[in-house]
Amino acid sequence: GWLWAIHAFGLFAKVQSKLVALTIGKEYCASEGQRSVVLDGAKHVYSLVTVRLIYDYLNAPGQPSLGVRHYQTWAVCVMLTGRYLVNDNWRNVDFLRRVEAPGAALVFVDHLLFRDPHLDRACAILLTALAGLITHAVFLAQHRPKPARYHGPAEHEELRDFLDEATPRVLEREQEPPSSRVAAWFATQKTARGEAFATAYP
Repeated sequence: GWLWAIHAFGLFAKVQSKLVALTIGKEYCASEGQRSVVLDGAKHVYSLVTVRLIYDYLNAPGQPSLGVRHYQTWAVCVMLTGRYLVNDNWRNVDFLRRVEAPGAALVFVDHLLFRDPHLDRACAILLTALAGLITHAVFLAQHRPKPARYHGPAEHEELRDFLDEATPRVLEREQEPPSSRVAAWFATQKTARGEAFATAYP
C-alpha cells in the first residue's frame, strides 16, 4: 500500500491547502500550479521511507531474497520498473531522482553483491559512479549552445529550407486514404444507439 500512496499526493495537497486556509488565512495558500515547500518535503521523506521498506522487503529475516523462481522478486521488479521507467520518472520527478531511485539502486546492488550491514561497499560504488558522471558532465561532455531567444523560420535560413522541403511530404501523407482494413473495421462499428459510425461521425 505504501508504494501506491504516491498517487495520493494530489489529495494531500488539497487537504493541506484547506487546513492552511482555515488556520492562517487564504492568502497563505499555494495557488493552482504553485510549488508547496511542505509537500515537496513530504515527498522526499516519503521516498526515504520507501527505500527503507525496499531494504526490509529484500533483507528482513525470513525473506526469500531475490530469485527467478518466486513471486517476491517478480512483484518488486515489476512494481519498481513501472514506477521509475514509465515517463522517465526516475529522471523527471524530483523526489524520485534525488532520493528514491538512487536509494533503490543502492539497496539492490548491496543485496546482490555484498549484504553489508550498513551498505558500505554499495555506497562506495554509487559515489564513485556519481563522481564519474559529474566529471564527465563538467570536463568531457559537449554541451549544445542555447540561443538567447527563439529564432523562427523567418530568421533561420536552414530551418526555413527544411520546412519548405518537408511540408509537402507531410501534407501528402495526411491526405492519403485510410487502409482498406481500417476502413472495413470502421464500417462494421456502431454507436451505443445502434447508428453506424460513418453516419454518426461523417
